[in-house]
Amino acid sequence: MNFSFRILAVLVALMPLNSMAGYGDPWYLVYHVSGGTINQTLGPFGTQFECTGARLSLPLGAVFVGCFQ
Repeated sequence: MNFSFRILAVLVALMPLNSMAGYGDPWYLVYHVSGGTINQTLGPFGTQFECTGARLSLPLGAVFVGCFQ
């Protein structure tokens, strides 16, 4: 095997298979207006607790979906 192929094999092996949120990534509140199908977001928020607290300021008739990174 040549050297460049070994380097490439090592780099591919070290890359994660899935892209996941990490520590310190922002949180977004997801909601949709009742009767609607399009999700809307608020954010970014620094913590999950800030995000869930913001659900109290949703417009009247909005349905809270969740907080996601």
